[in-house]
Amino acid sequence: MHMELKSMEWTKDFSIDFFVDKDHRHLIDIINDLVELINTNGSRSDFARILSAMTDYSLFHFKKEEAYMQAFNYPKLEEHKKYHKEYVLETVKYNFALLNYDTTEPMEVINFLKSWWTKHIMVIDADYQKYKNEVHSDAVYGRPQQ
Repeated sequence: MHMELKSMEWTKDFSIDFFVDKDHRHLIDIINDLVELINTNGSRSDFARILSAMTDYSLFHFKKEEAYMQAFNYPKLEEHKKYHKEYVLETVKYNFALLNYDTTEPMEVINFLKSWWTKHIMVIDADYQKYKNEVHSDAVYGRPQQ
């Protein structure tokens, strides 16, 4: 018997900043679309299509986030960019595996996404926001800097 997979829930512990949260909520919504697909026995190709959309959105988000960190001279920016690169490589590998029908299980992908985003938002991203507040920067996420 197949256990129903739980959705990822947004909690206040994920909150960083209003604008950053908007992007993160969207990413969690996409993870939940993938969860729904597994729960309804959706196809691997649909799973790969949604995962690909998630990768695209992640790239868009990472670009904005990196510009934001740059705006207040976050000292761990290079390290943070590395996390982003590793994530993208990992999801691209999963996508490739799914499309080539190898043994990668969608469950494995979901577990990776849930744990990566939870740690990334609550630990890694929370750290840059803490630094931004400490230096009293007025940088705004998603707004090009002068």
